[in-house]
Amino acid sequence: MRQSSSTTQSDPGNGEPLFERVGGVLAWGRRKLEPSPTAALDAQLLLAHATDTTRVWVLIHPEAPLSRNQRTRYRDLIGRRAEGVPVAYLRGWTEWHSLRLDITRDVLVPRPETELLLERAMDLARRHQWRRVADIGTGSGAVAVALARSLSDAAIQAIDISAAALGVARRNAASHQVADRVQFFLGNLAEPLTERPDLIVANLPYLSDEMMDEVSADVQHEPVIALRAGPSGLELIEQLDCQLRVRGWRVPLLLEIDPRLSRSARTLFADDADVSVFRDYAGHDRIVFVHPHTA
Repeated sequence: MRQSSSTTQSDPGNGEPLFERVGGVLAWGRRKLEPSPTAALDAQLLLAHATDTTRVWVLIHPEAPLSRNQRTRYRDLIGRRAEGVPVAYLRGWTEWHSLRLDITRDVLVPRPETELLLERAMDLARRHQWRRVADIGTGSGAVAVALARSLSDAAIQAIDISAAALGVARRNAASHQVADRVQFFLGNLAEPLTERPDLIVANLPYLSDEMMDEVSADVQHEPVIALRAGPSGLELIEQLDCQLRVRGWRVPLLLEIDPRLSRSARTLFADDADVSVFRDYAGHDRIVFVHPHTA
């Protein structure tokens, strides 16, 4: 009986005065998502989405009343988030590198770590005056769009094997007014390219079969095709390298990897390239820069 009473009192759809207002409903959502370290933030973002407001509005209006439809919508969103569905999929968009990007279940949710990949790409392109940059495995188009916005004189080529993902990337390029400077190609890695790029940026699937067994509930909701590489985790990186060698293209590569693959990635390119590894904000090896000796 005690458990049943607690459940009833904590239900934002039950008509209790406390749970008809922003503050009470927000507290309920946070409790439902605990012990997740992002429980409070997720609860705020989802209530903002359910009420068509903003996170700031939610935080400064704890006494604001909510309609039954808003409470029902929020309860459903919290339930799905508790099952591990990422917030970006529930809202249909995310904010990354100060860009609002459409996100669907056809693409990965852009990670903060990938901002380091973007920053290194922008720095290298400017320093070496590289004007043709290919983003292989573009997904949502996050990196391609950000590059096009930051490098006004660069031509960006975005490639993905998923037609659905390319559709998302095209929408994001259009919404940020860079569709005229990003070319989109459907195909496997570098195969669709007809010209040698100055730089290839790639956030390819890099999880090994073993790593896939260990992913979090959030990641389990993301497309496997964008996560799993194969038994070692380096399969797609090796395939890309092979494609470039067959064409005789010695192209600088900027690759995002799992930190556990750092040593293997170094070894893969060490014979005929200078290899640098950069750490992410948590201090883990995350970005590999491969500069071929003959490039």
